[in-house]
Amino acid sequence: MNYSLIVFSVIFFSINFVVSRPVLLDGHSYSHNIINNKVDSKLTCELCKAIFAEVQKLAEQGKTEDELAKIITDICIIFQLQDDNVCHLVVPEFRDEVLTVAFTVGLNGDEVCGIILGPTCGIPYDPFNQTWSVKMLNTTKPPIKEMKLPAKGAKQTRILHITDIHYDAMYTEGLSIDCGEPLCCRPPNKPNATYGAHKWGEFKCDLSTILLHNFMQKVVAMKNDYDVIYVTGDLPPHNVWNQSRDDQITAISYVINLFKTMLPNKKVYFAVGNHEGLPVNAFPPVNVKEAHSGQWLRDFLSEKWGNWLPEDTKQTIQQGIFYTTLVKPGLRIISLNMNYCNNRNWWLLINATDPAGQLQWLVRTLQSAEDKGERVHIIGHIPSGGGDCIKTWSWQYFKILLRYENTISAQFMGHTHNDIFTVYFDPNNITRPFSVLFTAGSVTPLTDLNPGFKIFSVDGGYKECSWGVLDFTSYYMDLMQVDRDDKPVWNIQYKASEVYGIQAGYPKYMSDLLTKFTKNDTLFGKYINYRAKSAPHSVCNASCKKSVLCEMRCGRSHDETTFCNLNEKERKYHNIRIQEELTC
Repeated sequence: MNYSLIVFSVIFFSINFVVSRPVLLDGHSYSHNIINNKVDSKLTCELCKAIFAEVQKLAEQGKTEDELAKIITDICIIFQLQDDNVCHLVVPEFRDEVLTVAFTVGLNGDEVCGIILGPTCGIPYDPFNQTWSVKMLNTTKPPIKEMKLPAKGAKQTRILHITDIHYDAMYTEGLSIDCGEPLCCRPPNKPNATYGAHKWGEFKCDLSTILLHNFMQKVVAMKNDYDVIYVTGDLPPHNVWNQSRDDQITAISYVINLFKTMLPNKKVYFAVGNHEGLPVNAFPPVNVKEAHSGQWLRDFLSEKWGNWLPEDTKQTIQQGIFYTTLVKPGLRIISLNMNYCNNRNWWLLINATDPAGQLQWLVRTLQSAEDKGERVHIIGHIPSGGGDCIKTWSWQYFKILLRYENTISAQFMGHTHNDIFTVYFDPNNITRPFSVLFTAGSVTPLTDLNPGFKIFSVDGGYKECSWGVLDFTSYYMDLMQVDRDDKPVWNIQYKASEVYGIQAGYPKYMSDLLTKFTKNDTLFGKYINYRAKSAPHSVCNASCKKSVLCEMRCGRSHDETTFCNLNEKERKYHNIRIQEELTC
């Protein structure tokens, strides 16, 4: 492989790292790469190829890796691809990972520019466009059993769902919120009299220490309102161009220790997010050793999560940071490492086939639960139907969900920072919903979102219960008002049964709610407001509405076959009563 290409790819892979925070555009949340957004405005296809040619020439002249890294940093600064400070830090942060992967994969210049700027610039390398299958066990799927509504007064279990905390210990009141870097309100940025960070928090910044403690005090005060806690990843902040193992360990430890000390009598179940890795999104397989090994994170989380987990979970946490255990008699939790479907986990460029054997393990675990008559809640970070999830992995996961639909009562994830849900439909009978994925809104206000969390009521705690979601209540803090009044208040944003009129959060009722959204703009407008946790946002126009509704129906990533894309003949055949123009 051409050495110059490897080094050239460092800067662009580095700049192309995912900061993974959502942005509301016409009311629609998009998975957004903050740094890449700035690069897109500066970098053209011609410039990309010109820089490549220059670095290639310098490499042929015998420049060392360190010399080339300095040149790449200078290019970043000269072309203002990012703030000078970020340029100096981002290359060493990502260089070793990118070099190791690039040496193994063997990219070429067209592929690199295609990855960065899209197929009109070059043919992007697509290692994820491969087909592989998880082996299903030789068992017959039982007859489908729809979850039934419980009898009035039946026992319920309540789940506190928290996600995307993104605690920033360096958040400092008064520092600039318009600093030119992807994350502000922290050193080395300067004070700003006009655009200085408020005491409690800012929409452009991560969670402050004072707001984290206030949040924890709130959930402690509400401890009688829930029985168990699901925390679905992303505890560290977004300063991903300048992080170390010590930084990650410190941030994660701080948050986990708060749960341990402030809620000693509550069970807490964690899933790993993409920001726990170093660099961000980096989750190398177990066979990667020495300097690039992810063993440090596996060891660390195995220990920290061990406060609430039995000893037998450590084997799979060490294998790939996933586990299963019983929450209550009859209810099993499965915590997945969704970074093995993360298309920004560059280690998957080497081999994306069922990393760590997680999906094959999932099949065995679900079969065991089915055999025992247990119900399952799946928790994870990156929703499987979103564009951040590799297509083949997503489709294999979908296949598993469909096979074990009688066993899986609900899914709980995060990553989008928005309060959303997705309904999964049977591809063999596309009017039939069979699963629902719920996400709680982020605790961090980044970007342009109020802090929030959810409490779910589930049918559970008695014989033959479904452990399905019956209702959910969203809580939020109006950050602008709190900053103005200096009085932190958490309010109920909505209760699903009251504002949406649903009987339960079962698949068929959530599917009916989607149909209501297509016909009722007022009700849909409430959903758009709630997904931003009542933060200021622009109006969701007709095009936005189509995208949002389609997003909520698509359980497989990069799916061109769902009923969102059916032609008129197919729509009539399946008697789909949805808007004609809906497209995924």
